Amino acid sequence: MSNEVRRAIRKRDRCFKKYQRTRRDEENLYHIVARREVNRLKRDAKQRYEINIIHLFSNENLNPRKFWSLSKSVLGYNSDRAIPPLKDNMNLISDDLEKAELFNCYFSVQMHLGQHENDLPALPPISFLTVGRLQDIVAVVFPLSHKKGMVT
Repeated sequence: MSNEVRRAIRKRDRCFKKYQRTRRDEENLYHIVARREVNRLKRDAKQRYEINIIHLFSNENLNPRKFWSLSKSVLGYNSDRAIPPLKDNMNLISDDLEKAELFNCYFSVQMHLGQHENDLPALPPISFLTVGRLQDIVAVVFPLSHKKGMVT
């Protein structure tokens, strides 16, 4: 928003307050003209902003950080992380548990490797980059009474 737009908004507000005080048709006319001017200036400023954004996005040397910053400014920050209702054949699913089961069925079918051990594809040979090998892993489990920083 430029100073010109701010100045026009202040003028529009002054004209409106004066019209409210006096209730004269002449003051209402000034207010209407000022309101139209503000709307025109806002529309022009918005068009200039959009042209500027298009120009920035079309730049070949746009780094990823600037790209995502511009994207968020245009698209806004969406904090809604909910999965929208899903359509399965002709059924509309809106329950979270049913959505999870639908996703589970879909992805389990996609990742199905085969019924028998012979159906599995052969693994590629493993190439080691170091000579040393990890032989054992020891996991120590403490009782619940031991908390971090407590010594008994």
